[in-house]
Amino acid sequence: MNPSSNNLLQLATEARAHFTTIYGRPPKWLVAAPGRVNLIGEHVDYNDGFVLPMAIERYTIIAAAPLDNAAASGEPHVTLYSEAMQDRCQVELGGLTPQTAEQLPGWARYAAGTMAICAAKGLVVPSLELAIFSTVPLGGGLSSSAALEVATATLCEAISEQTLPQLEKVQLCQQAEHQYAQVPCGIMDQSAVTRAVE
Repeated sequence: MNPSSNNLLQLATEARAHFTTIYGRPPKWLVAAPGRVNLIGEHVDYNDGFVLPMAIERYTIIAAAPLDNAAASGEPHVTLYSEAMQDRCQVELGGLTPQTAEQLPGWARYAAGTMAICAAKGLVVPSLELAIFSTVPLGGGLSSSAALEVATATLCEAISEQTLPQLEKVQLCQQAEHQYAQVPCGIMDQSAVTRAVE
């Protein structure tokens, strides 16, 4: 998918079409989270410093659909596809731990870890096929990982028809990055991505 713009509605339309091409059916859910830029205070959020982040018009979009009953028997499992990495993997959510997640590609740990923590907190995470599309540059300091975590948590909320308190969602996403991606980040990125408003 080569996005034609950074317009969220256009990106969502393209993600829907691309998911349909990959999996042969349309997605049931489409969720998005923005990247962010930090105007002042880089790397001080985890030292009680002041920061001034804001969302940007670059997005991570997740398109997803549940597996039918025959394919979804047993423990929940998720097929993850990353457009940016041109990679696909399967994750058994029931037995996923930070240790078993080490076998996953690095990019998949963010989404899988977030889903595992959402499930542990009581959100419904059934067997799914999902595809991740993003216009947030990877490794560019614009919180591509936080955007992926927040989009994944938003997907779990949509599936469960439940909304987590914002702070709980932020902390859950940070926990996923700490435990599953093994990145000792502060809380600014997830907070900015979750709480940003237009």
